[in-house]
Amino acid sequence: QRDARFVGPAAYFLSWTWLYRVSDVVDGLRELCRQQDWDPSTTYVWMCFFVNNQRVWLLEAEPEPMSRPERIQECIDNVGGFIVLLDRHEGSTYFSRIWLIFELFVALQLCPRRVHLALPKQAHLALQDALRTKSRRLAAIDAD
Repeated sequence: QRDARFVGPAAYFLSWTWLYRVSDVVDGLRELCRQQDWDPSTTYVWMCFFVNNQRVWLLEAEPEPMSRPERIQECIDNVGGFIVLLDRHEGSTYFSRIWLIFELFVALQLCPRRVHLALPKQAHLALQDALRTKSRRLAAIDAD
């Protein structure tokens, strides 16, 4: 039996890869909720692995309806929001997966104002540090 506290209509499609650690997925979503001031107990995400079977789509000549690219478009459109979960800010595994790039492409067409970037806390801190370093280097340039 499902606990009703953990079930609700999804507001965001989560785009991620199986190569991520579960702790990074949880931490990235927690960090995004904190940054956006979302209540994590009522922010529901749609995770494709519960419904979409990419392996079937890639290997079968006649894939089942839930595995077709059109299904991803339908899901993203129905949910209305999109979260890109990266494992790190530089050299992320995410951008080595063509299916994830396809999902992001679809989201940018369907809901460009509701696309969010999520990073686990340590990756977020590393990104902030990298941006500060680059900012200091730019400020040090003598343009005269």
